[in-house]
Amino acid sequence: MKDILLKCIDMKKEIADLENRIQNLKDKEADNSKFVRDSVRGSSNSFPYISRSIIIEGIEEKKESKKIVKYKKILKEKKDKLLDLIIEAEEYLKNIDNPRIRQIIRYKYIDGKNWVQIGHLMNTSADAARMELKRYFENF
Repeated sequence: MKDILLKCIDMKKEIADLENRIQNLKDKEADNSKFVRDSVRGSSNSFPYISRSIIIEGIEEKKESKKIVKYKKILKEKKDKLLDLIIEAEEYLKNIDNPRIRQIIRYKYIDGKNWVQIGHLMNTSADAARMELKRYFENF
């Protein structure tokens, strides 16, 4: 069981890394964006209908690169796999009688919280929460 829980943490880190890679690629592509400017003729929609030139400007919209599309596909697959792992972990958690231990496990392995956050949420110290979980796994 602990193996599944550790995989959840690792998978979340991997997903965050992949999201950063996608964002970096998007940023690089945005740096290479082309500024465009054009003018059109038009008039107001009420009287007097005075014809005038209107300037339109902006950044040319490009399709996502093949690399980004591939990365997004991999990201979706990893998120799906993480969801499967979380469901498997939740199925296991249903069998734990102690609700306090269930909550500590959720906070640590599913939510990815650190021990200080867990201690605060559980109204105890970080070390006490960590030791509770350690004792549970030792007796498991």
